[in-house]
Amino acid sequence: MRAGTNLWNLGYGIYSNVFSISGDSSTWSALVPLFTGAKGKSSVPWNPAFLQEMAHYDTLRSMDLVATNSDTNADWSTRIAPTLSPLNSSANPNGILAWEWIIDLANRAGVNLWLNIPVNANATYLTSLANLVFANLQARSGLSVYIEWGNEDWWEPIPNATAKTLGGGDATKGTVVGSTTMFQAFQAALTISGRKDIRLVRVLGGQCVNTFLTGQLLADLPSGGADAFAIAPYVGSATTVTSSDFASEYQAVVGQVAAQYALTKKAGLALVGYEGGQNSSSETSANTDDPSYYVPYGQFLQGISQYMTIFNNYMHCNGGTTGGWAAEENVGDVSSSSKAFRVHALFDWNSGYTPSTGAVPTSPAPYAAVTLPVVNY
Repeated sequence: MRAGTNLWNLGYGIYSNVFSISGDSSTWSALVPLFTGAKGKSSVPWNPAFLQEMAHYDTLRSMDLVATNSDTNADWSTRIAPTLSPLNSSANPNGILAWEWIIDLANRAGVNLWLNIPVNANATYLTSLANLVFANLQARSGLSVYIEWGNEDWWEPIPNATAKTLGGGDATKGTVVGSTTMFQAFQAALTISGRKDIRLVRVLGGQCVNTFLTGQLLADLPSGGADAFAIAPYVGSATTVTSSDFASEYQAVVGQVAAQYALTKKAGLALVGYEGGQNSSSETSANTDDPSYYVPYGQFLQGISQYMTIFNNYMHCNGGTTGGWAAEENVGDVSSSSKAFRVHALFDWNSGYTPSTGAVPTSPAPYAAVTLPVVNY
């Protein structure tokens, strides 16, 4: 199992962690992703420290970056453009980051992409997005693209309403209908592109604690209709989950994952984690910088790795806002041996070390320098 991550919406306080440029509209109006062949000012807008940290992950999930739960747009022609700032609250009220920049980020950090597709996207939108991704995602070994229709379609209002419409009032059936339509559009575009280096992973989303829902979704899914089933193994239900809470509760969650695996294995699907980790909706430095979190987090990763192929932690950072679910407060914290112990655990895990039996990190050396991919455009 490899560890990936989710990033919070850029309007929630992490903008300066992610970018090295101003968020004002005039700055963004001059930006162009270089793979378009155009020339513009500040066309590499990323915070270098952010790229370094992203490079330690396997996969980046786009759900909050593209505001999947709030985006009602159906047409490619009216999608958010790469020249529009995610901080422009009037023209971009949902703080959406354009798909071009998400592709560029994947290229520069060398991570796999997990795309959350807006549930109202029409056929032209689906094909256009797929073509954009397959034409511009830079080839490399092990390149994977995960595609998921919406996010938590069983309860998020906009995805759920669309799923109910497609399913004749049954959101479960509608989720399968919407997912299958999207899968077919991306598969067709990949075939036409001629690319053999991309592994397309068709993901159907479920709920970690709800095996009944899993059974319904799998029963409605056509044979061979997906590649993976996604759940979110969260530990803890309190506003603030301490390291002792986590240590005493994670094993029960591993049991939930095992129960889901029994169903997905029988259906011939890989089990993956779209989100998960500490379920703390009010993170503070007292938690993110607690060294006692390091070992149980590693034990949790070791437990779920028996059943999952990829786990996308939720989430990487919160920009120091004391907001929820952050593995570190600010980009750069993990370079310290006294901060961001969940990120230390995640990075150690991906480096091949299981942080479940050893001491907490005493040196930030493993995160000091990463050789980023050479971007050829």
